Amino acid sequence: MTADAGAEPRGQPDGSDTVDHAAGATASEAFRLAGGGHSAEAVARLQAERARTLALAAQAFAAHPAKTRDGPRPVAAATANLRLAALSSFYSYVLAQDFLRGPHPIARVERRKVRAYAGARPLALDDLRARLAATDRASPAGQRDYALLLIGLHTGRRLSELAGMRREHLSIRGASVEIVWPRCKGGKTMRDVLPRRGREGAAAEALIAWVRALYGDGSSGSGSGSGSAGSGSGKEQPDGPQERQTGALMPTSASAPDRIPKERPLWVSLAHNGTFGHTLNVSSLADICEKRLGTRRVHALRHTVARALEDTGAKVSEIQAQLGHESLDTTGRYLGFYHNTSKQRT
Repeated sequence: MTADAGAEPRGQPDGSDTVDHAAGATASEAFRLAGGGHSAEAVARLQAERARTLALAAQAFAAHPAKTRDGPRPVAAATANLRLAALSSFYSYVLAQDFLRGPHPIARVERRKVRAYAGARPLALDDLRARLAATDRASPAGQRDYALLLIGLHTGRRLSELAGMRREHLSIRGASVEIVWPRCKGGKTMRDVLPRRGREGAAAEALIAWVRALYGDGSSGSGSGSGSAGSGSGKEQPDGPQERQTGALMPTSASAPDRIPKERPLWVSLAHNGTFGHTLNVSSLADICEKRLGTRRVHALRHTVARALEDTGAKVSEIQAQLGHESLDTTGRYLGFYHNTSKQRT
């Protein structure tokens, strides 16, 4: 039967109909049933059925593969849970505003269990050395990537902490480079001092070379010392900005201090697609890790540092301090995994 185009839809007596956004109707079927004399149980059953349908749709949306340049990728449990959290917030608002009635649909959806550092494993050292050696440091991208990965492997910092590195966080001296990490997990500020000589000097020299290629010679931030990459004197270089080196990718000059940004990111895009110089996000750093080391799990660098420290005889408390773990139990879980894996291989 065709509805009269001029007739008011059945719903609330005052004509101010409740909009059911989920069903796409101007009046919810629950109100239609109530207006037709159906029991409250029938209305409740309909609302529960709608909540189940929405819950299934939400579950499918949360697990929908992510689109990447290399094709669809399964989403991590944490990502799926973030999607559900966004939907939950939306439906909480809809229910509170009376746009929808009945049970909260997302309450029916089970969150996926997030295992801390799931899939992150220490990298095989022989393979790691070979992959790093294969990085073309003659190109700006290779120079950037090499410095990034060595800093991760020598400090054990988290992905977000690496992504937040700025030129102003570095103090370059004759014998060392100090890195300040102002936004570590738990609101902590941490420091790493990388020597510029000996077997452990590769990370500091790679970082200095990249800073100069990016911003120019001795482009120093406030409070940062500036040293020469090739300096063998071991003496402190004078603080303060110096004239830039010609040929820098993003040169800065002491002659125009007002043009120097307050924060200069270290890991920037080198693509000529309108993003040149933009700060790389955590996903882009994961792409670099995958391209150079064969894994997107940047956290694997942290595990590699922990294993390397243990292999050199470091105490568990020393490993804890280096990684910035709040609890010794967390460090114990890292090391316990390696021991269990070794037993299984044996």
